[in-house]
Amino acid sequence: MIFRVVGFLEYGAALNNLDALVASASPQELEAIDEILQDRPEFTVYTNIAPRVQRLPSTLVPGTAAEPSRGLAWVLALARSELGGMIATFGQHPSPFAAVRPTALELDAYRTLLMDGSQTHYWALVNDPNLAKVASSVPDTQMLAYIRRLNAVRHFLRAGANGYAQELKPPQVAEVLSEDQKLGSLRQDFVATVNDYLKSMTYSQTSSRTTTDSQAVARACGGQLLGEAAELKLGTAKVQTFK
Repeated sequence: MIFRVVGFLEYGAALNNLDALVASASPQELEAIDEILQDRPEFTVYTNIAPRVQRLPSTLVPGTAAEPSRGLAWVLALARSELGGMIATFGQHPSPFAAVRPTALELDAYRTLLMDGSQTHYWALVNDPNLAKVASSVPDTQMLAYIRRLNAVRHFLRAGANGYAQELKPPQVAEVLSEDQKLGSLRQDFVATVNDYLKSMTYSQTSSRTTTDSQAVARACGGQLLGEAAELKLGTAKVQTFK
């Protein structure tokens, strides 16, 4: 399915070419490329988006407005985080953001975007007025979309936190773990709903096409949840214990 996502192949191809460019360019050439990009407003990358959706005090979200950044590092970091986000949402890789590992050139920008992305997506999800309703509804394509969204948020949070593992202060560590627990609790709500629905369908005597389609969607929802559970069991989807 991921190859059908608009932008996946384009981002991947662009990064392959840009990575080759960075590896072969001299420091002077990279500086010239950076200057060109900084003069082009269409290549502006905005950070600190999370305050727009944050509703409670947070040690992980700066209390300032969105900030514009320009340059090759930011263009690379944005493309890489977008590609990782697609893999996290529609792919099967246990560590999607590690799969698109950044070069040294954009590492700091990449970490910034992942942490900001984790908080933006987290607050947008937990503040979604439809979340509780969807989590307790009959499994359908909307629930499947929410489960994919939930999985992506957890991947963003782990990647963002692990990127700053050596720099987070104790209150920030506590907040990361609290957010991960909240997402885990939401996941259990979806698990319970999907399991209950599948049990009820097992005992149902109806054999209509609608029932068959509903079962297929419910199993797809369960498949998404089982995939993440397998990652947790393997230890590939884990928020690090910071020291």
